[in-house]
Amino acid sequence: FYIDVAQEIIQNIHGHLSNCPIFVTTDSDDKRDQLLGILRHIGWPKHRVDVVQNIGRDVYPKLLHMAPEHAHFEFVLHLHTKKSPHSSSLAKWGTETIGVLAGDQNILGQIAHAFQADPRLGIVYADPPSGLHPAMSWTRNLRLSEMLASQLGIHNLPRGEDLDFPVGSMFWARADAIQNMQQGQIGLPHFVKEEAQEDGTLAHAFERMVGVGCVSRGYHLARRKMIQTL
Repeated sequence: FYIDVAQEIIQNIHGHLSNCPIFVTTDSDDKRDQLLGILRHIGWPKHRVDVVQNIGRDVYPKLLHMAPEHAHFEFVLHLHTKKSPHSSSLAKWGTETIGVLAGDQNILGQIAHAFQADPRLGIVYADPPSGLHPAMSWTRNLRLSEMLASQLGIHNLPRGEDLDFPVGSMFWARADAIQNMQQGQIGLPHFVKEEAQEDGTLAHAFERMVGVGCVSRGYHLARRKMIQTL
């Protein structure tokens, strides 16, 4: 969505991830042309940029629009241009999260080793800022999540206060661990118009169900700091 942040991300990860294909979504033809120019200029060999409506935050583009691509890979990395303009205290959250997940070759090696050492590790994500720990719950999204779970074939949602999921929706995943996010009949018309909502939308429910879905498929999640010593 934010071209300046997208360019920064591409520049920062190009040196150690350009051997992998990169799939980018944006919301206008003009932005697509800018992004294609950035990727060509930096020399990313395999890239694709799709135009998708600005509905469903980053969730619809990466989990549903790009769902067919997941089948071609064992592991996927989901990043997005997060700015959190509603809170100055979260201004660096997106940049810091990307650094934690894909900051350098050493980090990638540790994450790759963790996935190889533990076949049931499904998702690796970054710790959220301390002020967001209360958000690691259903908040105002339980009813929507129950409806979504029925569509995705997920039963027995956890009811405790704490919920394990990648807050901010950036993470590494074993593609099979999030495969059920692409089931059901959920499409673009089910997502509400973007109005800078902070909670209570289908996108927020999907964000939480990524963790629930991972566990329902027999995998578990780990925060990045938990695997640093592996």
